[in-house]
Amino acid sequence: MKKANQNEIPDSMNTECKSIIRNALKNKGITLLNILGMTSGFVCTILIVSWVMHEASFDSFVPGKEHIYRVVLQGDINGTPQKVAGCFQGVAEEAMRAIPEVVNAIRISVSYTHTGSVIKTEGNNYFRILGIAADSALFDLFPYRMLSGDPENALNKRNSIVVDIDMARQCFGNELAIGKTLFVDGQRYTVTAVLEDIPTNSHLEFHYIIPTLNLDRGWHNNKWGGDNALVYLKLMPGSDPERVNEKIKELFKENLPPTLKGVGITSALQPLKDIPYEEGFSWDYARKANKNNIFILSGVAFLIMLIACINFTNLFISTVLKREKEAGIRIASGASPGSIALGYFWEVFLYVLTSFILAVVVIKMVHPYFNELTGANVEVTILSWRFFLLGLSLVLATSIISGTFPALHLIRINIAEVVKAAKGPSIKGRVRQIMVGSQYVIAIVLLTCMIAIFKQVIYLQTKDLGFDKDNVLCVYSSGSLSDPGRQKTLKEEILKSPYISKVAYIGSLPTEWNTGGLVSTTPGNYEIHMEELYVDRDYFDLSNIRFIEGGNAFLQAPDSLNYCIMNEAAVQALHLTPPYLDQTIYTANSQSKPFVIKGVITNVNTKTLSQQVGPCYYLLPRYYSQTGILMFKIQSDNTKAIRALQAYWEKEFPNQPLEYWYLDQTYHQLYQAEIKARAIISWFTSIALILTTLGLFAMAYFMTEKRVKEVGIRKVNGARISQVLWLLNKDFLTWVAVAFVIATPIAWYAMTRWLESFAYKTPLNWWIFALAGVLALAIALLTVSWQSWKAATRNPVESLRTE
Repeated sequence: MKKANQNEIPDSMNTECKSIIRNALKNKGITLLNILGMTSGFVCTILIVSWVMHEASFDSFVPGKEHIYRVVLQGDINGTPQKVAGCFQGVAEEAMRAIPEVVNAIRISVSYTHTGSVIKTEGNNYFRILGIAADSALFDLFPYRMLSGDPENALNKRNSIVVDIDMARQCFGNELAIGKTLFVDGQRYTVTAVLEDIPTNSHLEFHYIIPTLNLDRGWHNNKWGGDNALVYLKLMPGSDPERVNEKIKELFKENLPPTLKGVGITSALQPLKDIPYEEGFSWDYARKANKNNIFILSGVAFLIMLIACINFTNLFISTVLKREKEAGIRIASGASPGSIALGYFWEVFLYVLTSFILAVVVIKMVHPYFNELTGANVEVTILSWRFFLLGLSLVLATSIISGTFPALHLIRINIAEVVKAAKGPSIKGRVRQIMVGSQYVIAIVLLTCMIAIFKQVIYLQTKDLGFDKDNVLCVYSSGSLSDPGRQKTLKEEILKSPYISKVAYIGSLPTEWNTGGLVSTTPGNYEIHMEELYVDRDYFDLSNIRFIEGGNAFLQAPDSLNYCIMNEAAVQALHLTPPYLDQTIYTANSQSKPFVIKGVITNVNTKTLSQQVGPCYYLLPRYYSQTGILMFKIQSDNTKAIRALQAYWEKEFPNQPLEYWYLDQTYHQLYQAEIKARAIISWFTSIALILTTLGLFAMAYFMTEKRVKEVGIRKVNGARISQVLWLLNKDFLTWVAVAFVIATPIAWYAMTRWLESFAYKTPLNWWIFALAGVLALAIALLTVSWQSWKAATRNPVESLRTE
């Protein structure tokens, strides 16, 4: 008996395999659609999940990241919430001395975290690249992989520099970098270590590191006078961050100067894991990820896989129905329902496994294009335990979801019903209708989200910001160009060109929160934290900014350094009443020296539209920064304007590269996360719609096959083609209508939550939802009508003979 059972198992498996292959070849079209649909679902899901894991894995390479915190400033000043990523650098030193829970602390200079520096190599090659200035203990907290050099000593000497491998190759080719010389903004450095390229999931972004020892004396002496450093603390395991923060607040009370005490700003500990996802901080130049985009795309991945499973089920059933007689005969011959169910599960599993293997091949082919689409270096390592677990979970889950209903359908067959056709839709038919209806709920939700995101991105890119950013060429005022005299000469010469109409200077990119301070209407009683911008006399004219009171006093008295111009938000925050002209303000930075208001401009959106316009005041430059910006307004013919600028550059600055960009490109970059989300959702929504169309095709095929005899009888009795088409299509129209009613509130809620992250947003108009419904209806009609037309135009004699 034992031997017989052992022989029966391979025979049974062999029979099942032959049956599966035979049925697949008999229904080639459905088999192909099954595999293509499931393969597409796997490809989309795996790519999106890989992207989500990348976006959710910031600083995952940092050991003990759960114990690392950034000290930030926050509070409520005069009813205005304030959050500042920069902090007083004295916190690092005092925390190490006075707080036992702090095991390590480092400082990173704020001024080096957002602008690139001009690098000069020994071969007199110039380029601009992003770097940071940090304490030597940086590698104790963030152990970036070092290819050569000693991490303990790489930053403990002046004029040392650590570069990543990309910068090393750019500077020295394939030569050994350690010991070589580089000039950073004119200062000489020696390479002491080479890092592997910084991971794209590091919240800190840089290509080189110089020690804080090289920063000027003013930075080191200003330990408690300004928020000029990013301060990171590593706490002992088990420490209570709230208790540590209370001790830091005590350090504030002991060390802050009198002008800053009682202001309303205090410390907070921001966990390292939250830095990439929290918005609204001034001077925060960390790489960011949008949590809303992560949630939305996670949902898209789930919905696409759900659509793929529903499609597979419907398509598979459309072939299984033809095998009811076979299943009935097997049951009548003594086969157990369990063995039949197991056979169909095995068949589904083979389909799913084949689809997954094909998906892996497709992923390898499209992976580079996906990275280009997302703008991220998303790794999909097929030979990894994570990919194995993800693949195994997907294969098993989809096999169970897709195989359960067909198997249950067949094992519950009434043998008598196999011989005669059942009348009316069975419970199984209603379940399948629910599945297809669910697909349309998903499709309408995705369509609505796609349209709403498109509308918001277009709004962000086209909104009137209150100033003119078009045809403005930008150049860093680094090197010799930071000299005011050289800038004046440059202006005079460049403006002789008929292609450039205006030239202006601003202390930093308008999109960046570079400098700020506390402002009040009385000395010593500082109330409001404001952005402070240094601009020259031509900035407002070049930017075409409108004055609501006064005018550009810098033009009238360009040598007066005690004039200021404010925006509407600033005078409102200070509770000033018009007329504003000739009223005075005081800043903590000016040591009780008043500034006279000589003009008030309308609020201009120089920052991202995810935040409201903040209070800001403008001053004439006391000095011209290495990171300042020269702006050139192009009158006509961009190419000739650039040629004129290049000709002047080669003559006056032969050893300094001309690196330029357009100001509108800078604003375009502000919304890269939203633009990428729009592109990703558009592509995958399109794929989801194609999969939904396949599911609808399967359902239409199923229903028309079941009603062939009915259609034939109606035609014999004189029914017109239009009547038959309405008969076959009305159920699908009902499904779309019901799906629209269900999908609309879901999509409204999802998009309302997504738009909450923007201070300025487009309204969710009714037509967005209507358009999504109309598109879904059009897709349904185009898909179903083909099957319905075939059934309606078939010869009724053939239809009746078929039955």
